[in-house]
Amino acid sequence: MILLILYFSLIDQGYYITLSPITKSKDEAIHFTPLYLDMIEDAVIIYDKDNFMEKVLNRISEELRKLGAKRVWLSDRAWYWDLKPNYKFGDVIEIE
Repeated sequence: MILLILYFSLIDQGYYITLSPITKSKDEAIHFTPLYLDMIEDAVIIYDKDNFMEKVLNRISEELRKLGAKRVWLSDRAWYWDLKPNYKFGDVIEIE
């Protein structure tokens, strides 16, 4: 109920947002999924008991930093992730 109140309050202030609730167990959440790439940059986590998800995203962010990964913008609304800019044929990219 609180989320709905906050949501409508934001709309009243001229902000139009999309909520995308994602429900995972801790065992599921600790493993990388491509969704986490954009979450590292854009997500606003509303509730995160014991900062669990923040720690997961920070760990993945650090792995991406070590790879030299970057988000490449094609336009205001389109992008892709270059996970390893110095990739050579046969290289394996692992994110865990």
